Amino acid sequence: MEQVRKRINNEQDLLELFCDLSDDRPYINKPCKDKDFVFATKLYASIFIAPSLLSNEYKETATNLWHDAFKRHGERKTIKLKDLKDVLSLLPQEKEVIQTGKNGICEECEGFGWVKRKHKGKDGRFYRDEVKCSSCKGKGYFVNEKPTDFMRPIYYSSVEIDERVVRGSHIINLQHVMEYFSVEECTYYLSTRGDFVFEVIEGVRVLVVSAESVDWIRERNRIPKVKTE
Repeated sequence: MEQVRKRINNEQDLLELFCDLSDDRPYINKPCKDKDFVFATKLYASIFIAPSLLSNEYKETATNLWHDAFKRHGERKTIKLKDLKDVLSLLPQEKEVIQTGKNGICEECEGFGWVKRKHKGKDGRFYRDEVKCSSCKGKGYFVNEKPTDFMRPIYYSSVEIDERVVRGSHIINLQHVMEYFSVEECTYYLSTRGDFVFEVIEGVRVLVVSAESVDWIRERNRIPKVKTE
């Protein structure tokens, strides 16, 4: 059997996969700890790990954004790693680039992320609109980036799980976590908040926010569906 080349090889990689090192908020740019878990989050995708499964110590945080995130709404189901990889492979891919830190305020938008642009309307008058800054892509700052030798789905691509749409760029992180812990399947359920809670092994949960957008409804037949049991 061919050995799987893992995206994550250590505890730090595992947690930083769910961090945004360029963000100023301490609970997003580094792992934190609440009463029950060490967690790392990009808000739309998070990982929660029991401290007993980790080697390092992590700081306590006073804020728990997910106090009700694990309350189960739907039935518990199973998803297999093979089925997950098969569907993700159908999505358009790009070379993975990870953010490693912040690198200066954007002078074009002065850190706001938006700029005013003048355009001429059909009536011949000139108007000013606020548009996302093209220099920093709306962030307001530049980030240090480092390419990896892995591919990942482009950010706006999606997959369907149980009649709900999920970003492929978030779900591939679930694939990496399953490969890190060498599991071929995991259980999951839909929380009362409408988020997916994937239980990879006992003490390890991945939380992914789902969304049902107008674009998804319009293009539903073109979004690949993950097989579940």
